[in-house]
Amino acid sequence: MISIEQVTCFTTVYELQSYSAASVQLNKARSTVRERINALEDLMGVELFTIEGKKAQPTSIAHRLYPRARLLARQSLEFENIAFSAYKGELSRISIYHDSSTPVQLLALIDSSVKQKHNE
Repeated sequence: MISIEQVTCFTTVYELQSYSAASVQLNKARSTVRERINALEDLMGVELFTIEGKKAQPTSIAHRLYPRARLLARQSLEFENIAFSAYKGELSRISIYHDSSTPVQLLALIDSSVKQKHNE
């Protein structure tokens, strides 16, 4: 099954013609973006991009898929925005998960910022 994340990665690489630029825009590791495209290509059995220098050049099938993929990615984002804005209740608790390498000063800053916003 093709995932929305694969479609989003595909459209972003297509538009920017770069895995690196797409990774920055999507706030994902370049390897993650490349893995999503590779999985999509494996599933489809076709190559979507060829690398020429530092550019990811779309293949003919990529050109055919792009308009529908762009629409699907946009509709998915709209769905997500509406779904997340549907919650009308008041937040009563915030949980922040972190690992031991997170600086204590950063956690203290986050804590004070949340308290400040909550008391406004």
